[in-house]
Amino acid sequence: MKKGITLMLLIFVVQSYGQVKKCILKGTIINRNSKELLLFKATEDIRNTGIVIPITNNTFEYVMAYENQEAYQLIFKDERDNGMWKPIVFFPENSEINLTLNSVENFEKNKITGELNKEYQDFNEIVKTNFYSKVTSIQNQLKKGHLDKTVKAKVLAKRMDSLFQEYSDFRVNFIKENPSKVSYYLLYDDVKRIDQFNSVKTISIFKNYFLLSKVYPKHPYTNVIRQTLESHQEIKVGGVL
Repeated sequence: MKKGITLMLLIFVVQSYGQVKKCILKGTIINRNSKELLLFKATEDIRNTGIVIPITNNTFEYVMAYENQEAYQLIFKDERDNGMWKPIVFFPENSEINLTLNSVENFEKNKITGELNKEYQDFNEIVKTNFYSKVTSIQNQLKKGHLDKTVKAKVLAKRMDSLFQEYSDFRVNFIKENPSKVSYYLLYDDVKRIDQFNSVKTISIFKNYFLLSKVYPKHPYTNVIRQTLESHQEIKVGGVL
């Protein structure tokens, strides 16, 4: 009898804390000749093999198993093999997700269903409208006008620097004011590049980590980010930075 109770408790623990969920990926490929996709967690090295998903008649379907709602990446295998790729970030859900994936030129037209995916796409749309399109416009002006070191070029360059700072501030505040798994991924992405930032941005990263690690104490990013930040602090204290 005791063995039976113990077994039941063990099953309950496994189901409660290590429950594997399933997400059905159904995709349509537009204006691409690729034959395979590679699936990775965003935290994994894409130089490794990854899960291969075949593309047949410009469509694919794959049932993926996952434990945590974290960011994953789809990469076209031919792009990875050629050394130039643009990862397609998505978040799995315990249901069906539909993906419409376009050519590189129309990458921004990609559509992925799902609540978290909509949140991530909405964030990127704000960035595109308020920052990226304006920076691109300035870059085009500089190229077309061959301005180089003219006064106008300096004014445009200063405006571009200002836009980069505005975007950095917006991203920090977005993560702070919208504590979600999407924000946690954005923070993880920042932490990977923490050595590139100034002290003000670095402090903001630490503050946002303290916030999100309390909201999601058992999420995989909590431990991954903590280890990176601890390593960063050790290097800084050691005087290498």
